[in-house]
Amino acid sequence: MVANPRRLTRAQILFLLLLGCHAVYQMAFLVQIVFMPGAVLKVAGISVDLLPALSGMLAIAGAGQGLLVVLSVVAIVWGLRAEAAGYVIGIVIGAYFLLLGIALAAGSSGYSSLAVVDIARGGLTLLLGLLAWRAAGAVRRGSAPA
Repeated sequence: MVANPRRLTRAQILFLLLLGCHAVYQMAFLVQIVFMPGAVLKVAGISVDLLPALSGMLAIAGAGQGLLVVLSVVAIVWGLRAEAAGYVIGIVIGAYFLLLGIALAAGSSGYSSLAVVDIARGGLTLLLGLLAWRAAGAVRRGSAPA
């Protein structure tokens, strides 16, 4: 049963919309890995001649993108149903992107703009997820949402 949309707080709505943006972005990246693997390697600064040798790595990266898409969609559906698990999954996704951005920033100066984007979207997802989870708990208890 889907929760009444009027009962969702702004934080919950923004959180669920942000998860939708994550799903679309990750799906686009998955499509690029599947249909244009040479372009992915080129953006990463890797020679396209290495494509046959790196096909396994690209398959793993594609599977990871697919998993992120599925987790984002599940988090949205459960979040709309006001189930705490949806918010927890979204918070984990936010933490993943925050840590990924920090790792990119620490590991290579060539990906600094990507690191900034991942840190920003991970931090925002994490913050909104915590606020949405808190608001969902307040609604379930019958008190006013925060």
